[in-house]
Amino acid sequence: MHNRRVAAAIIGAWLMGSVLMWVTLRQSKGNVERTLNSVETLATGSVQARQDSRRVFERGALLLNHRLARMWEIVQLALGGTLVASSLLTVHRSRLVAPSAIAMTAIVVVQTFLVAPAIRDLELQSIGGAASDTDFQYLGLFYGTHQILQAIKILLGVAIGVRVIVNWHTWRHATASGEPSQAGEKRMKRRRRA
Repeated sequence: MHNRRVAAAIIGAWLMGSVLMWVTLRQSKGNVERTLNSVETLATGSVQARQDSRRVFERGALLLNHRLARMWEIVQLALGGTLVASSLLTVHRSRLVAPSAIAMTAIVVVQTFLVAPAIRDLELQSIGGAASDTDFQYLGLFYGTHQILQAIKILLGVAIGVRVIVNWHTWRHATASGEPSQAGEKRMKRRRRA
């Protein structure tokens, strides 16, 4: 029972962290545009100064995003290792949780060591002006790969979350027999006493 709680806490933190990182990374790119479109920036600079400012702000936002993403990748590796250990070291192993936890951790490993470094290098080249059309095509390919892996990882995480939260054995027994489960009976007894 405690392993299920640990797994639920880990998967909840992992999924919530993924959502928070997505929002954070999207906001920093929007902040560059908001800063550059402000009245003060428009009034004080020439076109060349504005382009230079855009490059500096975009590079700063990009470097910040890369640093945050790298830290989140390390946290995900730790969460994945903990989830795999928790799912394998339990007495009652689920046929869904352990393989899904291993798959999620493997996806993070691929994202961390293969996809993300390629994206970082290509993004830095594109801001520096040294990127070719082929580089932009590769960047799009790596972005697409990262997003597909991210979607698969989140779907696996949701499946794990549902599995560890819902006690299928008790639920199936209660619906098949038409009788309340043991947990439901205990709750009813506590309510009657109160």
